[in-house]
Amino acid sequence: MSLGKILKSLVNMFSSKDKLDREQIIEKYSEEYQIPADLIRAIIKIESNNNKYAVRYERRYEWLYEPENYTSGLQTLDTEKEMQKTSWGLMQIMGALARELGFEGIYLSELVDPDLNIKLGTKHLANLYEKYDNYLDIISAYNQGSPERVEGNYKNQRYVDLVNDYWEK
Repeated sequence: MSLGKILKSLVNMFSSKDKLDREQIIEKYSEEYQIPADLIRAIIKIESNNNKYAVRYERRYEWLYEPENYTSGLQTLDTEKEMQKTSWGLMQIMGALARELGFEGIYLSELVDPDLNIKLGTKHLANLYEKYDNYLDIISAYNQGSPERVEGNYKNQRYVDLVNDYWEK
């Protein structure tokens, strides 16, 4: 067997294991927070295309959660502020949101861990459900902070449609 075939086989083996692990995590938090597992899967697909290492810096993001409380000899205030403006992992959890939801780790980069990421993302969806009690509003708010509309359409209507279409598949 060639080296290329061996490497491809290893990649497929680890990808299959990651997907199986991810499915178990989704089911666990779906049950814990009473959020449909297919909605979680749809958000993961649209937010990160199933890439647990997805990271995106949002330079215009203004809302920070007590960054001065999360600095130490290992991390500066400026670094904490920048990391709170970054979305992480499968569900693209904003660093500031993770802090608000109770994440106290030193490094926000830990949010690429699928278990932690899906837990916090699903917890956030549950909080939004309590607030809005409508899945389309929840999808919109997950992406833009609130289900704001303009002339009857969500300001992020394309995002809502993408998630909803994938959810309904």
